[in-house]
Amino acid sequence: MPDFGGNDVPPEFAEQIRNAYNYPDVADAPGKPAQPPAASVFDGKARQLMMERGSFAGIEVPNENITAQILREIEILSAQVNAYKADDPK
Repeated sequence: MPDFGGNDVPPEFAEQIRNAYNYPDVADAPGKPAQPPAASVFDGKARQLMMERGSFAGIEVPNENITAQILREIEILSAQVNAYKADDPK
């Protein structure tokens, strides 16, 4: 970490520099696991969590063409942006 003199540091950065030494060292980070679980084990645990907490079965699929819905949303948002721009004093 570079040594910043007290006069060289802008006041808005002084607190960040004081706290910079409190961050953990990268050398202390855990390494990658030596034996990562097999995909079948991971899938089994994911399915178990989904059974415990609910699955994706309750999500409704849009009935109409999703492209048309997205285009309508784009038009609505574009109109809001243009209204905001028109209200901007220049």
